[in-house]
Amino acid sequence: MSLYDELTQYQILPTAYEDWAGYRQAVTDYILANTSPDTTLAIFGAGRCNDIDLYRLSTHFSSITLLDANHPAMKEAAMRYGLSSDPKLFCKEADFSGISPEDYRALGDELTALYNVSGNETRIEVLEDFMCFKLDRLYRKADAYTMDFDINTFDYSMAFGVHSQINNMASWMFSAFEENIHAHSSLVTKRIRAANDRMVPKFNTAILAATKKAAFFGCERINTASNEPVEGAYQCIMDLKNRGIVTSQSLTLWPFYPAGNRYYQMLIQCCDPSGIPG
Repeated sequence: MSLYDELTQYQILPTAYEDWAGYRQAVTDYILANTSPDTTLAIFGAGRCNDIDLYRLSTHFSSITLLDANHPAMKEAAMRYGLSSDPKLFCKEADFSGISPEDYRALGDELTALYNVSGNETRIEVLEDFMCFKLDRLYRKADAYTMDFDINTFDYSMAFGVHSQINNMASWMFSAFEENIHAHSSLVTKRIRAANDRMVPKFNTAILAATKKAAFFGCERINTASNEPVEGAYQCIMDLKNRGIVTSQSLTLWPFYPAGNRYYQMLIQCCDPSGIPG
């Protein structure tokens, strides 16, 4: 199994649906309380919808569109909530970065081959130079990618816990090798952060353009264990604030992985899409 596929498997939390019950209810209550009935909703980065009660939403909205790169996960969500045959539910495969699984699979394979030459004796500078070269190519591809969900397609949209995932695979891959050789590359970290500074606002612009009434963004404000901001999520929070379109905000706790003591303080920002520059 490739490094990419192995890491992708690690992203699946078997007990997420049970662990997130309280969080799921809080997020669903929030969405229902802040939207009008018989309107349309888009859920960006829907995945398996462990963090939102699709059935409750289906009784409120006239249609719901799930958007995610993982189409089987969305189908799984529809089945869990008994909505597989519901004509109001749509599943749309969507790319939020422009970097494909094949790109990441190739990156992981090449990093692994380079590391295997010297194993744990590999110098961090060797991995760093190679990684920066590959990242520059991948991020040029991401910069050229056009993200378009059409204009004023949905009355409401939501994106919860998504921004931290858009560009996390490269960091996750490289950290596996850093741990093995007990070294860290600040240069690679800076490259990934700079890409987030560009990719996240681009994603937000596409969501806002597709939304008519209000867009809801839920981002990991801090990791409660380290009290540190989360890459991708931090850029989203700051981007929306800098646009001046946040009409209200609130906090809730996301018990992401209780068994591993991973909890996030989630900042929910309600935004007025009409406030974006023409």
